[in-house]
Amino acid sequence: MGMSYVEAALIVLSLTVLRVLIPLLAIGFLIQEGREVFELRQLTSITLFASFYLVAGYQLAVGRTLNRMARVELAREATRNSALMFIATLFSAIDAALDSLIKGFSISHTTGLVAPIFLIGWLVNLFAVVLAVVSLIRFLPVVAVILQAPIKETTSE
Repeated sequence: MGMSYVEAALIVLSLTVLRVLIPLLAIGFLIQEGREVFELRQLTSITLFASFYLVAGYQLAVGRTLNRMARVELAREATRNSALMFIATLFSAIDAALDSLIKGFSISHTTGLVAPIFLIGWLVNLFAVVLAVVSLIRFLPVVAVILQAPIKETTSE
């Protein structure tokens, strides 16, 4: 049995909303990250690293499943997005290390080095978030195809 018009419309609507909300979430995160670096907390760095890592793993698993189903183009796209997300994970880890360095310099009163390291850390974090957003937005059409496919087609044998 095929998908109803209402179900298809809900999928399209939800993916459209996600395309708008993901960049807004990224902007909000970058603003919060800047505040936390000044307050010398690293909770968001650790959370972001873990989130990116989990999403990269999910994207890779979807790619493997699609590959087993002989959906090669979709599998390639999911795997490419997983690689982008994994690179974002690495940049997130670098950002956490730079945040620790800033904390160490702030404690030892080496304030002359804090501003350049903060700027580098913020740029690294910006790059990580941009890569993650690109990965997520490019992954949404893969999800849409999976959601719109009949159940028998999406289950692996």
